Amino acid sequence: MAKYTIRTMRLDDIDAIVDIQKALVKRSATRRWRKALKVYIETEPKACLVATFKGKPIGFIIGDVKTWGFGMRHSGWIEIIGIHPKHMGTGVGRDLGKRLLRYFRSMEVDGIYTAVRWDSGDLLSFFKSIGFEHSGFLNLEHSGSKR
Repeated sequence: MAKYTIRTMRLDDIDAIVDIQKALVKRSATRRWRKALKVYIETEPKACLVATFKGKPIGFIIGDVKTWGFGMRHSGWIEIIGIHPKHMGTGVGRDLGKRLLRYFRSMEVDGIYTAVRWDSGDLLSFFKSIGFEHSGFLNLEHSGSKR
């Protein structure tokens, strides 16, 4: 495969990002998901990256710099990453992750975090490959939304 390029995500990438996500999770994105993409692109554009091949998006990563949190002052968060299944294993995810980590470091964050289900072996392996380890935080879930 020829080399892909990485650039800042644009609003006109949303349809392609939705298509990648649909290829991964096998369901269409909701209007709320599309709106969230738009908000991230507009509020933290340098943390929203897309990998393109022949001008078409093949992968994406979305991050956020938070200036508050429980026990944190200024942190970078990887919110979501998606690589089209046809392009998995080519280094696209690794390169997107490394580029986002560089951005976070340029923002002088106190830490960089993400959340992954404990049984998502492929994602856990990916994040470990770009330097993530277990953190001192514990995720909590409220069952009130489940009836």
